[in-house]
Amino acid sequence: MASFQGLYRLIAAGVLSGTIGAADAGEFTPIGEGGRYEFTECVEPVPPTIDEKRQRRMRRAPRARASAFRAYNAYVDELNAYFECMQVEADKDVRAYFNAVEAAFEDRQTKGLAEAERLQRLLNARAPNPADAELEDTLLGGEDAPSAPSTAPLPASDAEPPAESQ
Repeated sequence: MASFQGLYRLIAAGVLSGTIGAADAGEFTPIGEGGRYEFTECVEPVPPTIDEKRQRRMRRAPRARASAFRAYNAYVDELNAYFECMQVEADKDVRAYFNAVEAAFEDRQTKGLAEAERLQRLLNARAPNPADAELEDTLLGGEDAPSAPSTAPLPASDAEPPAESQ
């Protein structure tokens, strides 16, 4: 049950993208903040019919009882195969969903980095624009204004440096 809770959370995140997609095994339908998932590749077994008539017969006839137990055991075998099928289908969907999310992330990341590099090249390779020079003069105080902070040199000291202690 715990593995299906994680699966549900992951598939429910598909609500953000609308649906999970056509390549998936099952079908996910967004509903509110959650959704409904239906298995499409697995056939649910039909339980054997054990009604009152069969119960009476089982009490009286050992063959009828043995037949009912065989039907029950066959049902349990089919049920186990059904559960395994659902697990395989769920794994396919989780894998497909994860791959789609990862690919979308990598695509957006690649596009974003490419745009940042393009902008950086434009900034670094751009020739000075006369309008920019005029704006810079206005903001910095004219052509005579310093273009960088200035510092006065440190005063020279005539004193001898202290001797190193040994």
